[in-house]
Amino acid sequence: MKKAKASAGRSFLFVLVTAMMGASCGDQSSDVTCADYFKTADSVLVDKGNGVVQDTATDLQWYRCNAGQNYVNGECKNEALNLNFDATANAVQEISTEQTLQATGISWRIPTQDEYANLTDVPCNSPMIDVIAFPAAQSETFYWSSSEGKNDDFACGTRFADGRQLCQISKSSVNPTMLVSGGD
Repeated sequence: MKKAKASAGRSFLFVLVTAMMGASCGDQSSDVTCADYFKTADSVLVDKGNGVVQDTATDLQWYRCNAGQNYVNGECKNEALNLNFDATANAVQEISTEQTLQATGISWRIPTQDEYANLTDVPCNSPMIDVIAFPAAQSETFYWSSSEGKNDDFACGTRFADGRQLCQISKSSVNPTMLVSGGD
């Protein structure tokens, strides 16, 4: 009797392990890098020139480089702003009212968490963003968001490596941000 129970237990375990292994083989989307994916896939981001892409799903306009950089001949030049939250907000306000407004005719702002979520809702990874549209996207840092943080000492941000969103980032931390227009 003990032998039959042991044999039945091993059979059940074998079936369970086999089923689990088979279930993990069918989803290939997590194995595709966004650099490979967006080389051939259609994107909802359409190049409008002057370093701007239009999101056809949300009608938002995005600057292709990080705040502080300039888009020149398909590349992001200069250093991205990497400032604390308040300094970033002030710098983006200056960018919007001065140099970028003159160059593109667009008033820029810091994106919300929902707007970043639209960018990271892609069937690829490493980083989880259209790296063809955003050539200077950094994957291992959080990007500042204009969404409200946990309290006055914290701000929200999104990390492109995995699309993680967090609203407990100390405002004294230094991070980059992207620039978006529309949807106000």
